[in-house]
Amino acid sequence: MAFAILGFSQEYIQQPTAINTWDYVSEYGEEFPYNKNITLEYDGRGNLSYYHHVINYPGSPYHQTYSFTHDALNRLTFKQSSFQGGSWWENYRYYYAYDESSNLTECLVMRLDRDDMYFTEEYVIDSKDIYQYEKGKIIRWDHLADSSLTLQNYYLYDYSENGDWSSETKYRANGQPITKTEHTYSDHQEVLTDTKSNWSTETEDWIYSSHIVYTYSDTHQLLTRTAFSWSAETETWVISTLTEYEYIEGVLMEKRITNWSNEEVNQQKQLYNYDDNGNCTQILFQAMVDSVFADQNRAVYVYDENNLCTNAYAQRWNDTAWVLGGFPSGTYLFFDYIYDNVNEVIGSIAYRTRAEVTGYVTTPNPHYIQTPLDLEGEWYYEIENEDGSITYQHLECTGDTAVGSQRPKIIVRSNTQYDKDGHAEVTHEYVYKNNNIVYWWNRDLQEYTILYNLAAQTGDEWEIKVGYESIVMHVDTVEYYEHNGLNYRMLRVSDENDLFSGDILCGIGHMNSFFPERLMHRDGDYTVDGLRCYWVGDVLLYHNGDEDCDAVYSEIHGVDENGPSTGTETIVVYPNPANNLLFVETQNFASLPDPTYRITDLLGQNLLQGHITAENQQIDISSLPSGMYFICVCGQTVKFVVK
Repeated sequence: MAFAILGFSQEYIQQPTAINTWDYVSEYGEEFPYNKNITLEYDGRGNLSYYHHVINYPGSPYHQTYSFTHDALNRLTFKQSSFQGGSWWENYRYYYAYDESSNLTECLVMRLDRDDMYFTEEYVIDSKDIYQYEKGKIIRWDHLADSSLTLQNYYLYDYSENGDWSSETKYRANGQPITKTEHTYSDHQEVLTDTKSNWSTETEDWIYSSHIVYTYSDTHQLLTRTAFSWSAETETWVISTLTEYEYIEGVLMEKRITNWSNEEVNQQKQLYNYDDNGNCTQILFQAMVDSVFADQNRAVYVYDENNLCTNAYAQRWNDTAWVLGGFPSGTYLFFDYIYDNVNEVIGSIAYRTRAEVTGYVTTPNPHYIQTPLDLEGEWYYEIENEDGSITYQHLECTGDTAVGSQRPKIIVRSNTQYDKDGHAEVTHEYVYKNNNIVYWWNRDLQEYTILYNLAAQTGDEWEIKVGYESIVMHVDTVEYYEHNGLNYRMLRVSDENDLFSGDILCGIGHMNSFFPERLMHRDGDYTVDGLRCYWVGDVLLYHNGDEDCDAVYSEIHGVDENGPSTGTETIVVYPNPANNLLFVETQNFASLPDPTYRITDLLGQNLLQGHITAENQQIDISSLPSGMYFICVCGQTVKFVVK
């Protein structure tokens, strides 16, 4: 279940926790009085199970109702929808099926057929969609219609060598192409271009339709979006719209739109204001008038102490003051979208100034997970070695990438030694979250497996595939755990061989080891056993006992600049953080079996390489941008920071 309020420009999103009923009243007054109400209900796992939307028009109420059923993995398996207003009605049933990787494979739609003459009702087949996958990526989508389930059209999908979705082509049942959409990407999987074409039956070739070009900043934020239309007369692309974005500290502050139409140029601008909690409080719309941007309209949002939007209204500028007034036709203050679990919009309301939200009635939902797992954090676990010594494991999200058909987070997993006695083992894991389920990439099977089902209930089970083996996790009980004033939903889980048994805090992760280390390294000489610290950004959200997490954080990120800060029994590097030069002290460098050093980034990419030729080696790192890196000498790895 997902519920979101999207601002007019669709860049601003606020997501409430649990809303059971919303009430709306109109400002039409005696002219056209009506009111609206939405009621939502949830099942025991926090999934949306019932949705009812009624608009009370005078003498003719309109009802829209959905009911939902989910399986133990919170996948939507059944949906029923009904619409009724006056003499008009519709009633549909949707049945969903999935493969072992939770990819949607089928959607069967049944329609209620009513015979008013014979007073009979029965559900008949309306349509069916079939989805095919290869290595987790959709490669074909068939749309079948009518009771005979005749193929109407189908879609084929292609991917680049890097696994990026490169094109979607729609065909008629007889194989004749209809439309095609093509995409190109940057090295960071950012969309660079979108090109749409239509098939010409006359020339039996593709004819361009539209083309969009995107540019990004060094921090991967969208800077420009330029739309072109194809001119058949000149056989060239003609610019139609340019949208420019400006940010301050990563927050969108201004959007400027330039339109070219019939040799005229129209310019508009949107300015964004925020409160101290990061909520968008105003979107100001301006238009170019006599070579100057002048105020036209604005959307104003009001929030309560829980950062829920409790009111929203639109105003227009009448040359002297702001007054209530509608936006131009077709322009709305904002939309309320409600989604089901297959990301289909099941309800939406669009508001101009005459229909404003006047209030929410919110009810706490005890089953709703108030603290979902943040995959962009850092985890610090204790390692118990075979010889009885204690060392540590550090996990950190360093960004996202494209693996399989998803865009997972990159988790750098380092078995580093806080006591500087040993070497670091660095690997990369890929995880993503969908509907309170965390998925983990299985390299051997080349597919995603469920790591955590954070919405599971007592008695539920899920399978974790580790390499070519697997374990079945059983939820023994569901409890709530309080830490530093925050309430976490806690799953007490177990498996047959006690490989991943323990407690999972839904806002943090597994308390023993984030990944099933005992199965990953069944014959290893160490055991990851106990979370000690957890941060999001530089904010400490969890610590175990008297663990000095501030000192740990300083050690990991190289806060101490006074001399060597990180090392092993063979090499020591300093200063840390470093700037242009990095010094590497090596004991008995002349007897090193391999004097080669390599400097890599958090993705494991080799950036610098050379040879150790002195006991105190000086390395020029001026070409490295600010960030975190690893230097490896003779199989031993040390982390350092470039500022």
